[in-house]
Amino acid sequence: MLYWHKRLFHGGKKMDFASLSVGTRVLYIAMLVIVAYFGLANALIQLVNYGRFYRPFGQKMAQWDIYKDKNYANLMRGRLLGNLVVFGLSGALTVLMCMRTQGIGIATAGLSFAAGVLLYSKNLRYELWNVQQFVRKYGEYLDKEKFARFLRREYDISLDKLNDRDFILRRSAKK
Repeated sequence: MLYWHKRLFHGGKKMDFASLSVGTRVLYIAMLVIVAYFGLANALIQLVNYGRFYRPFGQKMAQWDIYKDKNYANLMRGRLLGNLVVFGLSGALTVLMCMRTQGIGIATAGLSFAAGVLLYSKNLRYELWNVQQFVRKYGEYLDKEKFARFLRREYDISLDKLNDRDFILRRSAKK
């Protein structure tokens, strides 16, 4: 594939990053930052969050029989598959672009990835915030009465308080 790419876009000559115009270099670096920050870092944190929060939370929900239909217990498996695809594609694209941009690309991707991980890792700290996000995404698939009892017992919170963003942030900050 790389052979055809070189032939089609560079007339069969080997591409050297230093020989590119400044605009093309900036475009490569900007694309690398976007892919490493928004794609790779976000997908990695989402995968960690799936294993740390969503999978155990989904199992608790299934044990409490909170889903309206038994098939809804598999909702989060689609979330996992989507994040795996995004992680794989953005990882491959990041590696390819780092190979093209050499040293500056590796440094840029590393800094962008680290910044993205630091930003997105805030989501891992607040369990109630993740519960709130879960309800926003999958609330229509839940039995509201059973879910309200579950929230009261597991988190000592009502469904109304769960929808209050400021309350969730204040409570999460205390822990």
